[in-house]
Amino acid sequence: LRQQAVPCLADAGAALAVDPSDASRVLTKPNGHGEVHRLLHSSGLAAKLHGDGCTHLVFFQDTNGLVFNAVPAALGVSVRRGLALNFVSVRRRAGDASGALIELVRERGGGDGGGRVLANVEYNQLEPLLRAASAGASGDEPDPATGWSPYPGNCNQLVVALRPYVEVLAASGGVVPEFVNPKYSDASRSGFK
Repeated sequence: LRQQAVPCLADAGAALAVDPSDASRVLTKPNGHGEVHRLLHSSGLAAKLHGDGCTHLVFFQDTNGLVFNAVPAALGVSVRRGLALNFVSVRRRAGDASGALIELVRERGGGDGGGRVLANVEYNQLEPLLRAASAGASGDEPDPATGWSPYPGNCNQLVVALRPYVEVLAASGGVVPEFVNPKYSDASRSGFK
């Protein structure tokens, strides 16, 4: 399986990014983290692996070779605890430019009874989210005893149990919601890197 490339955008107005050395060539990039789930579903590979007796699947960021040291432990914890989804995380300093794992709690209301979910919050959204949730009282502050953020860093290494994963892919058609996290080229926040 291979992710298809999609055109890069140059700015918030959705202008196509072109190669600086060849203005007739549109720059491209892989189609994002969620595309792998669509590919595993549409190709039938996730269902085939499950049907062949595989119980878990590990997703890893290929730019972090050290993560392979943690995979056996993450897989073992996932199996032992019966986890449908497990993130590999690391300690992080408050304010670090890395996604943070955070428990989001929705209070009762709106007829859904509330709920809790563990989610990755991108580093550029964490501080505003925490400030909004605490009415401005606190953000990503270091723990006074340890100096570390209470929100561990997400290494983009996931372990999923195949049975529920295949079920979710079937129900969603392989679509996993994503969001856009642009990296701006300057403080004007109008152009992308």
